[in-house]
Amino acid sequence: MRIFPRRDPPPPQEQEVAVFLAEARRLLDYHWRRADAFERKALGVLAFTGVIVALLTPSLKTVLDLHGHYRTTALALGAAAITMLAGSAVSSAGALWARSSKSVNVREVRELWREYLHRAEHGGGGTDAWEAAGLQRNLVEKLLHGATEETSPIQSLCDDADVRGRWFLRGVWLNLTALLLILGVVVTTTLESL
Repeated sequence: MRIFPRRDPPPPQEQEVAVFLAEARRLLDYHWRRADAFERKALGVLAFTGVIVALLTPSLKTVLDLHGHYRTTALALGAAAITMLAGSAVSSAGALWARSSKSVNVREVRELWREYLHRAEHGGGGTDAWEAAGLQRNLVEKLLHGATEETSPIQSLCDDADVRGRWFLRGVWLNLTALLLILGVVVTTTLESL
């Protein structure tokens, strides 16, 4: 029986690993910017909601001065508008809520660093290009997959941006619905005064 010596797989080409590393960095940056944009926009929706609520308060006296079914209709529309504005505020705050996201395991990166330092100081038995390619490959793997695919830093940031986007969109739609209800209150008060 012939025994063949075990051979390590050849390292990936340095340019190929650099392409994956650049793409991983681009994806991290892209999804972080998406999440940040939704946060900033949600803050604007939250501020707009506060202004609308502040402007609605003085109009309550006008609605209470209405008579008959106009008063009932205006109060119902106003209550629905306030409910929608409260929902919009909650949704906008949901987009601002801090979430836990996955990142590269710092302990594992420190271990890789210590291994590198140990090899650099005591000699590692491999070529520098071989070791550098392996180290870069490990770091790319941690960015793309993390410890498992469920903990991928890139997927985590993508999921976070998607959740913030859904909260933001919900807040915008509730705000638009509230504005239409407020328009109904204005039309009702105008019709009663005719």
